[in-house]
Amino acid sequence: MPPHHPKADRRQINAALCTIKTAISNNKFRFMEERKKNMETLARFGFVTKNVTDIIIELTYKNYLNGPSNDRDIPEDTDSIWEFGYEVESEPIYIKIKIRKLDDVIGISFHVAERPLYYHFQK
Repeated sequence: MPPHHPKADRRQINAALCTIKTAISNNKFRFMEERKKNMETLARFGFVTKNVTDIIIELTYKNYLNGPSNDRDIPEDTDSIWEFGYEVESEPIYIKIKIRKLDDVIGISFHVAERPLYYHFQK
């Protein structure tokens, strides 16, 4: 039984991914690599920010975990938080991205998952 129903359908997820990927291709994507968990994961796999953006470019609706949601750290902020999962060397990676607007997309999390990931659209 899934932990919760998806908040978005394929169309909404694809639209969010399009915004994220457009921001990357226009150099409008910022990645918070200084976060401890992110730094540890980059070091573990020998990654740099380019590896992270290359993986994000590969994401599809099948990688969807959750979103859009409000930023829990800034409750009054109604920007959309999207969560995805991806496997690197058989390790589940948790990816959290904030879309503020088309030209302001932030990669908040890219780290080894701390709990099981549930993919709503993978069968």
